[in-house]
Amino acid sequence: MFRIFLVLIFIFGISLSMSYGQTTTPFQTWSVVELGYGVGKFDLKANYQLRHSYEDGILLERHFGEIGMSYKVVKGLKVGSVFRIGKDRRKEEFNPFNRIAIYSAYGHDIKRFSLKYRLQWQHQSKTVEDEDRITDKFRLKVQSEYNIKKWKFDPIFAVEYFIANKEMTSYQGEKFRFTLGTGREIIENLVVKGAYRMEIGTGEDVGNLAIAQLELNYTF
Repeated sequence: MFRIFLVLIFIFGISLSMSYGQTTTPFQTWSVVELGYGVGKFDLKANYQLRHSYEDGILLERHFGEIGMSYKVVKGLKVGSVFRIGKDRRKEEFNPFNRIAIYSAYGHDIKRFSLKYRLQWQHQSKTVEDEDRITDKFRLKVQSEYNIKKWKFDPIFAVEYFIANKEMTSYQGEKFRFTLGTGREIIENLVVKGAYRMEIGTGEDVGNLAIAQLELNYTF
C-alpha cells in the first residue's frame, strides 16, 4: 500500500513539474514559528510568519502574525477560527491587511494512513493607496499522512483548492495548492516541519508559485 502511495505522489510530481516547466515559476520561502497550548477540548495557537521572494534578489513579500483557537466537538471533528494581521508588499511599499478565517476539520485513520479534511471560509481586507480591497474565499483541503514503521519522517501529502467569491472581490484567486512534506519531534514538545508546495492558478490573472516552507512548533 505504501508503495502505491509513493508511486501516486511521484506521478503527481512529474505531471506538475511538466506543467511548471513551460513557464518561469516564481519561488518563495515561508518561515513559521508557532506556539500551541491545549486546555481540555480547546487548542490555542499563535504564530509569526515571514515570506520572501527571490526574483530580484531577496525581498520580504509578506509578514504577519496569527492567533487562533479550535474546539473538539466529537472524536475527529473540530471547529475553529484564526485571525491574521500583517503587511504585504506592493511594488516598493508595504500595505496593511487583516484576515479572519472560520473552519471545520475532520480526521480519521485507515490502517497506517491518517486522513484529514478541512473546509474553510476566509475574509481578508487590505488597504492599498487608501482603498480597501476585500477578498472572500472558500478553501477545500484533503491531507494524507503515512506512518512508516521505525521511521521518524512520515510523508504528508495534501491537495487544497481556493475558491474566490466573485460577488465579494475583484481579485479572482482560484488556485490549487499541492504540498509534500514531513515533520519530526526533535526534543519533547518541539517539532520541526519542512514542506515543498506548488500553486497552480485556475482563475483570471493568477500565476503559478513554488514554495519551500520551514516551520518550528512548540506545544506547552
